[in-house]
Amino acid sequence: MVGVVFNVGMAGSGKSLMTASLWEWLRRDGQRVSILNLDPGAVRTPYEPDIDVRSYINVNELMDQYGLGPNGSLVLAMDLSVDHIEKINDEIRTLNPDYLLVDTSGQMELFAYRASGQFFAEHLYGDSKLVLFLYDGVFCKDPRNFISTTLLASSLHFRFMIPVVNIMTKTDLLDEEVLKRELRWSTKSSHLVRSLERKIQDEEIFFASRLAKLLRAYFDEPGLIPVSALELTNFSTLVAAITRVLHRGEETI
Repeated sequence: MVGVVFNVGMAGSGKSLMTASLWEWLRRDGQRVSILNLDPGAVRTPYEPDIDVRSYINVNELMDQYGLGPNGSLVLAMDLSVDHIEKINDEIRTLNPDYLLVDTSGQMELFAYRASGQFFAEHLYGDSKLVLFLYDGVFCKDPRNFISTTLLASSLHFRFMIPVVNIMTKTDLLDEEVLKRELRWSTKSSHLVRSLERKIQDEEIFFASRLAKLLRAYFDEPGLIPVSALELTNFSTLVAAITRVLHRGEETI
């Protein structure tokens, strides 16, 4: 049974490091794990991918062939990568991992909001799938950024209609009180509203408070899981949440 984990988040949130660290943790646990790099623009990665979209699409060649800039070539590369879905799926079937970790594009919108991203979410080979959405803990110290990130996570959930596990990364860079405050924002909308009141003007607080209360419903079990991909902090809780979604709580043997 192949469980697919799409690592998704804003640029700089730590997707590639999370992919590498989760691979390491699962391998130590005796699981068969493979990595698919789905970022055609990746220059280097902190892991050795088992399957690599760059084997099928070359961004630099597209730039030369079509006279495109870096952004345009990345968009075209993602769109053209769907033509290779069967070859990629054949590679997955050959590997037959318990977990397939998919490192998505550094620019989140290439995967999240292009038709090619949704195509991969629907047609990539796997028995069960989830999105691991990364909240950048440092970026989200500002309550406005926290809400903005939650809007992105919820819109991705609505777009793909597959389960989402939300994690807060870079906790090793956060003071304990800052981390506690950010986690409270995900459980108590009143705390988030009070923090927003210190940041925004009076005429905007009504909209912001209603938005905060609406988004509170988004954080169902297991909630927002704080982790450090650098120190592997709280990975047991993360893997337990992934297992519940992909394998109904039963680790593969």
